[in-house]
Amino acid sequence: LDDAMDALDAAIKIKPRSAVAHFYLGTAYYKSEFFDESETSLKKAQEYDPNMANVRVMLVNLYIKQRRFADALKQIDAFLREYPKAEERLSMQDLRAKIAKGLEP
Repeated sequence: LDDAMDALDAAIKIKPRSAVAHFYLGTAYYKSEFFDESETSLKKAQEYDPNMANVRVMLVNLYIKQRRFADALKQIDAFLREYPKAEERLSMQDLRAKIAKGLEP
């Protein structure tokens, strides 16, 4: 993963607004448990390409891993709103229900 992160950093220096490079860098950071860096890269990917559904999915994973359930719910709700025909829709709805149930007092 270190080599991948180095290569993606180099790619971003060449093309700083590459949503794909930021997405993959955020994913590599996530897998390396560099969660702050992961969130930063994923949010840049989202900024540069707001239609990249996988960014929202990775942010959901990140926020669940960090136990930031309110943030995860926001990303799930946005995903469901923006991608009503996505094949992940049912699993996202199930995940949302589980998280929401856990948040109840």
